[in-house]
Amino acid sequence: MHIAGACTAVSDSLLVTDSASIPPIRVRTSDALMQMDSLWIDTLWSWTGPCENDVRLFRFEYGDSLYRSVNVPCARSEAILVQSTPSSLYEVAASTSDSPPRSGAIQLTREDLLKIRSKSLEQSCYPPLSQAKFQRFINEMSATIFESDKCDLLASCSHESCLTSSQIHTALLLIPSEDRRLQTMKNHFSQPRFWRRKDLESLFQLKFIFEQALESFETY
Repeated sequence: MHIAGACTAVSDSLLVTDSASIPPIRVRTSDALMQMDSLWIDTLWSWTGPCENDVRLFRFEYGDSLYRSVNVPCARSEAILVQSTPSSLYEVAASTSDSPPRSGAIQLTREDLLKIRSKSLEQSCYPPLSQAKFQRFINEMSATIFESDKCDLLASCSHESCLTSSQIHTALLLIPSEDRRLQTMKNHFSQPRFWRRKDLESLFQLKFIFEQALESFETY
């Protein structure tokens, strides 16, 4: 089977399916190197392209109610040309004059996607804060002296921008007090099943605070 060098949806010859009967899935990703918004209308979806960070986040939206997220690991590599596909609503590629520092690749079937926990579009936001803007925010938060001000900064940023779980995790670690950290999570980041147990384990070293966190959040 031929896998194209950019984002594309291709039919799997082993799966006899009428693509016209398959509801389209909106696929989105965004960073400084590439923004993509395309429709997945077949049984197999694949992508190869540049990444700004170690991981590229893809968002698969089902109509106007649910979405699933997939993180694609990215390794350092040579430049990869990103091409538009017929199903793309829009796709903006980075300049080919500079080699992207990292690239990633993925091949996914609809059955694979259904194994991933879905989330509510109504309770989400998009696109995530860019890495450059997030780093400026982290620098500001690190330079802030008082814990209460750090908490207020994080709360303000979360209301003004879309933060990924990884970004929230990084920012929370800048709050030294674990009880303040937990209270900030309760106040601003308590969406159902947003946190994994291993996230809580890395955020709380004090056993009694960790146990409170487990009681406060529905983990997965």
